[in-house]
Amino acid sequence: MGVEFGETKVLVHVQVMIGRRYVFAPNGRITLEKQFTPNIANYPLQIVVFNISTFDTFHSVFRDVESVFPKGCACFTLTNPYYGSQGIVSMSVLLFLFKNA
Repeated sequence: MGVEFGETKVLVHVQVMIGRRYVFAPNGRITLEKQFTPNIANYPLQIVVFNISTFDTFHSVFRDVESVFPKGCACFTLTNPYYGSQGIVSMSVLLFLFKNA
């Protein structure tokens, strides 16, 4: 059993996309970065689909930190020593800084 795709002349080295994450800059800018597996897989060129358009129902565009973490929402820390600890947003740091400047 399997898929017949003819003679293989070219192998493509691929890192599979596993998701995305938002990166927050100190100036308040939010960037969406793609996340890939660290290992590389090989695929025959003739089974690779190019320029495929996809519909992503989970893709959201955020303009600022307040829209990502509104007051009262749950969040988790990804830094040590409290990695994985849950918190509740009480106020935005950027909002706090601007109001007290």
